[in-house]
Amino acid sequence: MGLFLALSGLLVAVCGLIWQVRVFAHQVSESRLALDRATKETVDENIRQRQRATLDFIGTTIERQHALYTKINSDSGFLSKASDHDRQEFLDLRSYLGYLENIAAGVNMDIFDQDVVDRTVGNRLIRAWERYGEWIRHARLFQNDERLYEELENLVKRLPPLARAMEPNAEAS
Repeated sequence: MGLFLALSGLLVAVCGLIWQVRVFAHQVSESRLALDRATKETVDENIRQRQRATLDFIGTTIERQHALYTKINSDSGFLSKASDHDRQEFLDLRSYLGYLENIAAGVNMDIFDQDVVDRTVGNRLIRAWERYGEWIRHARLFQNDERLYEELENLVKRLPPLARAMEPNAEAS
């Protein structure tokens, strides 16, 4: 009888241990799920904050961007004038490209949100590279600085191409 009681006690203890291990495993699983949810919520909130900061920056600098853009696009001979380092056009183009370079660096460093930048000023970034890429290559040689406007170049390479079909002259091409 004593052996039966001892075995019964041992069986109850083993069953209790198994039950406690299962409860602990369930608690671990629930904790893991809660941590995953909290991590996802934190990541999502960080993305929203980065998007908001990107929109804020672009919104507060849009007037300056527009003024620079208008200045460099109002004269059909602007680019030839901008090739002369002693002219105001040279400084204006450098200022505009510097502004775009700062945006690109912010995106490339994950400070600014690439999707927001693409949706708001992505076309300007791409068109600036298309229009002034050759000027930039000459400036790199002249200044002996291969990294000049490299942030802009790297970002433009990652952005989706412009929708050529939407342009008025697309059918004539």
